[in-house]
Amino acid sequence: VAEVAARPGFDFAEPFDVDVDGDLQLAPYVMTRPPLVVDVTLATGRVIEILSLHLKSKYVHDGARLWRDPATRQDFVTEAMRARRRISAEAMRVRAYLNHRFTENAAADIVVTGDLNDGPGLDYFEERYLTHNLVGLIAGSSYAPRRMLRHAFVDLVAREDNFSAVFDDFILERETRPLLDHILCSPALFWTFWGARAVEGRIDHDHWHAGVDATKPGERERMPSD
Repeated sequence: VAEVAARPGFDFAEPFDVDVDGDLQLAPYVMTRPPLVVDVTLATGRVIEILSLHLKSKYVHDGARLWRDPATRQDFVTEAMRARRRISAEAMRVRAYLNHRFTENAAADIVVTGDLNDGPGLDYFEERYLTHNLVGLIAGSSYAPRRMLRHAFVDLVAREDNFSAVFDDFILERETRPLLDHILCSPALFWTFWGARAVEGRIDHDHWHAGVDATKPGERERMPSD
């Protein structure tokens, strides 16, 4: 395993111009947690590039109180949207890097994995304000199918089991089970291991449920991390 600080022509640590405030003004932005990029050499000699991500959190401090009070709800919406614009900008930055790599090598073996803070479909703010999700940005466009990443396991898991976290959603006023964690593979890598997916692709819910501690007072303390 060899860590890669930066590829020629692209550095995740560098600032890039983007509008994260919704004021239509570009300003330099630096990723909250730049991806860890490593090259893994298999016993066969094949090299797989892995991007381990933990994108910007959507969390808003004291969000439940702000949302439930009509006098402060708009303040919460403003902060929630700023967080989502930031994470959206980071997702686009990752996609720009992937396009850079596919320009260098159209058959590159790449895996994008980690906590993307985004699941299938759209949450309340993505549906009403942002009008796009994050995984779709990273996965790529159907207009460039040879650059689209494929999900390693999402289509192998039953719909009701496609989650990696459980929490009470105070906006929708119900329990939410999002899939925050993802493994996305480049086309060349995905099709190489197509036959193995049915055996290996799954979410270990038994391990997660074993970590639930019903004796703890708060949701964050009671539930294991995604």
